[in-house]
Amino acid sequence: MKNLAHFIDKLSKEWTTKTLEDLRSEAVLEDTGLAFDAVREANGKRIFMVMCVTGEENISYVSERLNLIEDGLVEDWNTLTLAEVLMRTSRAGGLCFELFQGDSGSILAVTLIAADPDSVATLSGLFDMPE
Repeated sequence: MKNLAHFIDKLSKEWTTKTLEDLRSEAVLEDTGLAFDAVREANGKRIFMVMCVTGEENISYVSERLNLIEDGLVEDWNTLTLAEVLMRTSRAGGLCFELFQGDSGSILAVTLIAADPDSVATLSGLFDMPE
């Protein structure tokens, strides 16, 4: 029950207002070009994770490893929240992504959403993240 309360608290306080653009802005400022947020169990294990990847090298790496296929849907990253993408991913299954494209159509950022333990492990493993 404590984990459920923590989950609800995190979503309501942070993830309902934090947008994909907020996360992308954080990633752009990082030397690694990566930024993420996660909901953790009381023992520290991540149960949900949203990660934004920027930079050509990182985007290419993720695209190749996960075989990303565009759906053609263009989203407004200024209004789309972490809570919304988590709920979509929970319904669609495990691991989903959103693309941020420039005016020329080039991919400038990829947000990866992991909504179950296996997907969190896959995403963490891509970048050798400790648990």
